[in-house]
Amino acid sequence: MVFIIAFYGSPASGKTTAANFLVNAYGSLNIEHWEELPSSEELTCFSNNKLTFANIKVNQVAKPILVIESIESQLEADYIHGMGGVIVHVFRPSQLGHVPLDKGIYTIDYSIKNDMDKDTFLNRIHDNLSSRMALFLK
Repeated sequence: MVFIIAFYGSPASGKTTAANFLVNAYGSLNIEHWEELPSSEELTCFSNNKLTFANIKVNQVAKPILVIESIESQLEADYIHGMGGVIVHVFRPSQLGHVPLDKGIYTIDYSIKNDMDKDTFLNRIHDNLSSRMALFLK
C-alpha cells in the first residue's frame, strides 16, 4: 500500500516547493509526484467520479510514497485519509483567510508555516514528515 502525502494551501504558499523538496530529498525511486488527483477525463470509460479514477491510479503506484502537490476539497482529503494518507496545510500568514469556504479543508494532519527563508521552510517540512515517511521506506 502506498503512503500518500497531499498538500493543501493557497497559490504561492509553497506547496510545489515542498513537494519537490520531498522528491529531491528521498529520491524519485521512492516517491511518485503528482500535481493533483487525476481527473475523470483521463479514464472516461470507467465512470465520471473523480475519486474512482484517483483510486484506480493510486492502486497502480509502485513506489512506497505518493506526494500530491495540491488538493482542493474536503472530499479529496477524506479520500486520502481513507487511504491512510496525510494532509499538510502549507500557508503564509499573509494568505490566511483567502481560501473560499467551499474549498476549505478541515481535516488537516500537519500545518506548516512558510514565513521565513526557504531553508527554514524546508526544514519544517522535513521535521514534520520524516519520521512518518521513514516507516514506508524500510
